[in-house]
Amino acid sequence: MASGNPKRIGGLEDLARPDLRFVNRQVGSGTRVLIDLLLARHRIDPDRIVGYENTEFTHAAVAAYIASGMADVGFGLETAARTLRAGFHRAAARAGTSSGARRRRSPSRCLRNVVALLRGAELRAVINALPGYDDQLTGTVIELEQAFGAA
Repeated sequence: MASGNPKRIGGLEDLARPDLRFVNRQVGSGTRVLIDLLLARHRIDPDRIVGYENTEFTHAAVAAYIASGMADVGFGLETAARTLRAGFHRAAARAGTSSGARRRRSPSRCLRNVVALLRGAELRAVINALPGYDDQLTGTVIELEQAFGAA
C-alpha cells in the first residue's frame, strides 16, 4: 500500500472497496495462488476488486506500481515494499515459498541434498538478513494438505 496507508486499508475485505485500485500478480505465480485462496476463504468475489485483472510479474513491479500512484494496494514481499518506500501490512504471516515432490518411500539423494542445504546455517543467515523473512520453517518437509488445507 502507499506509504502511511492514506486509504486506511485494514484487511483483505477492503480490497472490494470501490475507492481502491488493486494490482495483482500474474496467473500461475505463487503469490497469485495465495491471493486467490485467501479471497475464496473470505468469500470475496474477485469481480468486485477494481484492478484485479491488472497483473505484474514481480514483487518489485507491484511495489513500483503502488509507489508511482498507479494502484493503492497489491500483494508482494515486504523487502520490495521497503525498497521502494511503499507501506506494508502483513496479510499472510506465514506465506512462504515451497517446492513439491511426489512422495516416495525413500527420498532421492538429490532431494536429501536440497533439504540439507535448506536447513543449513549459511542459507538461514541469508534469509534472516532480509526484511520480512523468517527461516523458521525453511527446510521443513510437510504434506500438501498441511500446507494448503482443504483448498
